[in-house]
Amino acid sequence: MILLSSHHRATFLLAVSLAFAIAGCSEFNSFWDSLRSQLSFSSIDTPTPTPTATPEVVPTLETEADKEIAAIYERAQGAAYVATFSAESAQTPEEWQFISELWQEAIATLQTIPPDSPYYDAAQEQILQYQANLKSAQEKANLSNPNLIIPDPSSDNTTFTPLPDFSQPEGD
Repeated sequence: MILLSSHHRATFLLAVSLAFAIAGCSEFNSFWDSLRSQLSFSSIDTPTPTPTATPEVVPTLETEADKEIAAIYERAQGAAYVATFSAESAQTPEEWQFISELWQEAIATLQTIPPDSPYYDAAQEQILQYQANLKSAQEKANLSNPNLIIPDPSSDNTTFTPLPDFSQPEGD
């Protein structure tokens, strides 16, 4: 069990709450966009043009699949936001490990966006950025705990290579 100080616990709870709020905003955003399209906010100085013909109703291009992909994209953004927010106060290996897991979640989520999605290009750019952030968080987690055993990614077996112990001066 990871023990966090009350400050870190409060920060963590706030960050997780914000992530859920961001992910839950997709329904609100859809409602707000619908409402905004129905209302006209024009300035007082601008005269309202007189319609000469019945305006054409533009069908919505957003299918259910598009909505699902938008939700996936927003979920990844939420995980990235929590990781970024948490990194501002992270100090322990456990906190950096948690942040690493959030970056991994964001990356894995973005990787599910299909190439024909309008979100695909942005997702690919963010994956590269998130991978750099993940590497940094993993390095900080490992530097915080120099005796941590990490897997050797070049090996096909399950042998683990311990990191050197930098806490002892050489030559002792």
